[in-house]
Formats: sequence, structure tokens, C-alpha cells
Amino acid sequence: MILYSHSKNFILIALMASSLDLKANGRTDGGYFDCPCPRILAYQGAANDLPGNTVEAFQLAFDQGANIIELDIWRTKDNVWAVVHDRNLERITGTDRNVNELTFQEIQSLDAGYTFQNAEGKFPYRGKNFKIPSLEAVFRNFNHNRINIEIKGKSVGGLNDLIRLINAYNMNNKVLVVSRSYRVISRFRSLTRDKIPTGASFMDAIKSRLFGQVSKYEFPYKAAQLPYYNRLARYLGYMDKEWIKSLQKKNRFVHY
Repeated sequence: MILYSHSKNFILIALMASSLDLKANGRTDGGYFDCPCPRILAYQGAANDLPGNTVEAFQLAFDQGANIIELDIWRTKDNVWAVVHDRNLERITGTDRNVNELTFQEIQSLDAGYTFQNAEGKFPYRGKNFKIPSLEAVFRNFNHNRINIEIKGKSVGGLNDLIRLINAYNMNNKVLVVSRSYRVISRFRSLTRDKIPTGASFMDAIKSRLFGQVSKYEFPYKAAQLPYYNRLARYLGYMDKEWIKSLQKKNRFVHY
């Protein structure tokens, strides 16, 4: 099982987990699913301490003991995969524009730390040169690390470029690619011939719960990632011990 958390909180989880090998920089030359287990995923990096989905937040997450970083990607106007959670950039940068309306150079002119607030409600990272990175920049900085990549949106455009980028940096066994969109993740699997690990879309999760006990049913994903508090996860029984064990017997992982 993989545990999700933010920032310093995941250190507490790690300390409670037995036989967990915390590495100072998260460096690994192994595959995405290689143990030690459990693994700690940092959602958008150390996003409680620094602006999330930035190179600085990812580095801090590894420094604090994370095994894997999680990030989100959107396609820019000039076809660059940008690492940012929201399609519209106002919540993050204060600029009311969509990622697909801007070139990557234009996005680089925005302040990724503009709206980040600390516990005192202050904005300590405004004007501190925090930028929305490209996925390629993240691969360049963390080429030996494991990365969970969520493709945002429902467009299948740019998937070939994404695959070429993953292969160019030899990340094909160090990433898990996920998408809520069944259309997107199915197309990705088809283009890669399932050679790059993927997670379950919501539709995958439903289909596998309905048909998973059928002997000829083939699970198209390597991991099912559903938050434990999600109503769908509970309804589908992804909290049930026996269901989790049945997935694990099929060499599939359940990530919360």
C-alpha cells in the first residue's frame, strides 16, 4: 500500500511505519513499485511548506523523506507539458488565464508562489521566483526518482509527445501515469502497448469491481488510486481487506 500526505505530515506517517527505509534525497534506480514498503507519496511535493508542483517543493519532499512525488500536467498553447494542478491559473498565480491559452514562456512569466499562504495567512513566496515548471524540467532534475504523473483534462492531444519525453529520460519504469479520464488513459495504454505503468481511471475502478472476479478479466492498470474518504471508493469496496488482497494477488496495488 502507498500512503499519501502533504509535507511534514508524511514524516509522521513514515515514523509509524515499520521497516521503512527513508532516504534523504529519495534517489533510486529501481522501478516505481520496488520496495521498501510502504512508500510515501508527496502530493504536489512538500505543498504545505512551499508552492506545490514546483521544483523546489519536489526537492524538499525528497529531502523530508518522500519516496515518490506526485504531480499534475496540462498542455500549453505551444504544446509543452506544464506541471500545474489547475487548468485556470488564477488560484495559483493570481492570473485569470487557462494553461492552454498561453505559451510556456508566457506561463513562466507568472508567479507560482503568488497565492501560497502560510499558517499566519501571509504570502511569503510572492515575488520569490517560483515558477511553473515543464515536465521535462522535472525529469531533468529528478531523473533517478519515482514520479506519479496525473494527466489533467480529457484531451488525448500530446500523448505521443508525453511518451517520447518519458522514454527520452529513461523514466518508463520510474513513473506511474494516471488520469480520471478513461478515454485518455485507454489511449495512452494503446500507444505504449502497456509498457509504461498506468493507474485506474474511475471507469476502470468500476469495471474491475464488477468484473474482477471473472477469470478472463484482465486488469488494464497496475494501481488503483482512490482516496479512502471517497464515497465511490467505499461503495465499490476498495476499503475491504479481502478485495485489497485479491488485487494484490493479481500483482495490482491499492493506493490511498
